[in-house]
Amino acid sequence: MIKTYNSRCSVLPPKKLDRKNLTFWGVFIMKLSYDDKVQIYELRKQGYSLEKLSNKFGINNSNLRYMIKLIDRYGIEFGKKGKNRYYSPDLKQEMIHKV
Repeated sequence: MIKTYNSRCSVLPPKKLDRKNLTFWGVFIMKLSYDDKVQIYELRKQGYSLEKLSNKFGINNSNLRYMIKLIDRYGIEFGKKGKNRYYSPDLKQEMIHKV
């Protein structure tokens, strides 16, 4: 960031991140692993508060609540990340010719 004062330029260093709170306007900066999601879900079901979990994992309360509701609805397998799907070159050519 550059600020000018009386035709002089000064460069300000970037702001440091607060390591305790790794969210920015409720958006994840850090992605959670599947094991973290399982641990959060189990701790919540054991009675830990959203505030404690939020501080421990550095996640916004509303994001935690949303994740827990999704797991309640779709199961713990919801938290697993899917692999990219592989399409063979022959299948790609076939799809191109259909269009």
